[in-house]
Amino acid sequence: MAIISGLITTMLFYVFLKKEKEETAGPPVSMVKAVQAVQDIEKNEKITEENITTIEIPEDQLHPETVQDPQTILGKHTSANLKQGEIIMQHRIQKVEEEAKVVSRKIKEGYRAVSISTDYVKAVSNLIEPEDFVDVVLIEQPLESAPKLVNTELILEKVKVLSVGKRMVEKGEVSEEAKEGAEPEYSAVTLELNQYDSIKLINASARGGLQLILHSRLSTKKVNQNKDSLEETLEKAPGGAQFLPVPKRSIIRAKPHLNAHVITVVKEDTELIFLGDQRRDEEDRLWFRVETPDGNQGWISSQKGE
Repeated sequence: MAIISGLITTMLFYVFLKKEKEETAGPPVSMVKAVQAVQDIEKNEKITEENITTIEIPEDQLHPETVQDPQTILGKHTSANLKQGEIIMQHRIQKVEEEAKVVSRKIKEGYRAVSISTDYVKAVSNLIEPEDFVDVVLIEQPLESAPKLVNTELILEKVKVLSVGKRMVEKGEVSEEAKEGAEPEYSAVTLELNQYDSIKLINASARGGLQLILHSRLSTKKVNQNKDSLEETLEKAPGGAQFLPVPKRSIIRAKPHLNAHVITVVKEDTELIFLGDQRRDEEDRLWFRVETPDGNQGWISSQKGE
């Protein structure tokens, strides 16, 4: 009887403790996703898959400004410094209007932004828009010795427009708030140029006036799509130097052969200095001897797939 009484007492005590624990714990906590910085992120730094992650937090701790879907902020830039482990808030990410104010983010790697003065007529009645392509024509002032002789020269062809005035997006992309304060006319156009063409344009602007000629976007796309090889993109720079604007990510090899040792890999639109030597391998593939911006010398294939 003593043993049975002890077992009953133990079971009752266990049931009491279990019930007390369940009442203390309460209902299950609902969890939600939140985006967190996995490392320190500097102000104006681009958000990538490498510097953020997704974690779960209790729903009652979720702030209304918390970013829950990483896809909504990938590719955008921060408006403040973020610490490792910090949960990212919407106000820490720059808005579309803020992004559009930073022209340096629109420039391709290896290129520069150069602005030229223009007026209503020279800018094709202010119809030129960001992302358009234009030709630049130099109109030299007549000399005193020949006052009737005007020299007109095509300086640049098919160069990309980054901005018109201070506007870096097309009119259709501007918010209603921005439209209210937008300037009706602009007196400057900013172009995207490589280093050699930048110098050429600045030199031309000192010699006379510049006129812009607007290209059709349809024809521009067609031209860009036909640039399939480095051989087609070989261009001359001032002073006789030559360079290759690489149309896609390419391999630099130690010798003009597909089995040769890889020296480095260059990104799309990297400018390579052509060293004047070109050879064909046994498969009749054309190779150029080049130098990269960091001083490496090697061979690059003219074909699109290498």
